[in-house]
Amino acid sequence: MSSSKKWLLCSAAGALLLIYLVVGGGRAGERQDKAQMASSGKLRELFQERYEILKTLVESEKHLMKIGQGSRGGIAAATVAMLRAEADLRSTNSQRIEIHEKILTILRENEAAIAREADRGLASAADVAKVRLARIKAQIRIEKMKLAQQASP
Repeated sequence: MSSSKKWLLCSAAGALLLIYLVVGGGRAGERQDKAQMASSGKLRELFQERYEILKTLVESEKHLMKIGQGSRGGIAAATVAMLRAEADLRSTNSQRIEIHEKILTILRENEAAIAREADRGLASAADVAKVRLARIKAQIRIEKMKLAQQASP
């Protein structure tokens, strides 16, 4: 694999981690945000616009991959961001958990791909650790959501 392909792979892994950590961090008051969204047409409209933009970015990443200028990691990063936006549009915790489980599946697949690349010397141990961290963070988030669902009436 050429050094440019290697760089693309590593940058995609980093991008995925960055998107998940920055966009996906658990925020205080998130439940309140969801309740406010349900009552605010403008807020819901903004969430929907964000989702549509991210959906377009996923398609752009897929197109770049087809013409040899994109990466599997780039598609994964864009898809995770889009799914997080979709989760913000959902009204029930069960629906949000279902979407976060899709995110977890993508992160697991990406972790396995980066681990295979590391086995072949095309990715570093740090790259593997970064994607593993993103996957663990996603699992923690799902477990917290499940606990919150059990605790709510």
